[in-house]
Amino acid sequence: MYKIGELSEMTGLQTDTIRYYEKIDLLKPSRVDPNNGYRYYSNDNAKRLFAIIEWKKYGFSLDTIRELMQCTDNERLREVFGHKLKQLDMERNQLDKTMRILQQRFNAMMEDSTMGRNRVLLIDDSAFMRMMQTDGLNKHGYEVVGEAEEGEAGIKQFETLSSDLVVIDIGLPDMDGVAVARTIREMDKGVHIVMCSARGHISQIVASLQAGADEFVVKPFQMETLVAAAEREQRDGYEESTMSALLADRRIAENVNHVLSQPVIDALLHVCREGFRPGDDAYESFWNDVSIMTP
Repeated sequence: MYKIGELSEMTGLQTDTIRYYEKIDLLKPSRVDPNNGYRYYSNDNAKRLFAIIEWKKYGFSLDTIRELMQCTDNERLREVFGHKLKQLDMERNQLDKTMRILQQRFNAMMEDSTMGRNRVLLIDDSAFMRMMQTDGLNKHGYEVVGEAEEGEAGIKQFETLSSDLVVIDIGLPDMDGVAVARTIREMDKGVHIVMCSARGHISQIVASLQAGADEFVVKPFQMETLVAAAEREQRDGYEESTMSALLADRRIAENVNHVLSQPVIDALLHVCREGFRPGDDAYESFWNDVSIMTP
């Protein structure tokens, strides 16, 4: 048997952390002394703590870890671990892209480059969000040349400004951001359009792509995610037949209000860009990711 201090020293966890795990029923002492309240833990308790530490390193939440510890269905465990592997792989790819962007910026600074800055128009009704985007984009070599809090004002600014990139929030007060993207795309086939929204629904994302958006970023996001979307090479559009198939898929009704994570959104963009169809591995893998994430 181990006292809590011994268990803390063995696992490297703070005693407060161990007590918290007890409080949320992730861990139970093997024996509690009725006279002094001292807790004693067995080897099985220690193994359970090491398992919690290991699973936290994989990025599982404590709620998920509780489910895994109670799960006796190997098929369910394989499904959860398989999904986590795919998620981590996508995050690794995103990290690689971010590192390449940072390396490019660092090299430019070291070489005292005089490279021109991409000009950006921000259309978002949140002044705080525009401020954050301006600060982050400026640090990555962009120049924000215009801001608008409404769609009509944004379109008018685009008419007079020479913008290489437009970042559009979908939830604008006067009109749908998708309609703004469609209008701007009709005005300039070459501009790079990144859509942003806290409601990353499948139908909303597909509608954005059909309107001419190049990328879709779900809020809240790390600035590196927006920069990566801005840096990616502009597409020649997305495959209309694939987008139509997604909207007609019976599974969309089951997930109509489900907000996708950024890695799953990136998988959706890949499916639409490459023109995968129902039955293709990538198409079915996307829906499998959605079903696993659905509460």
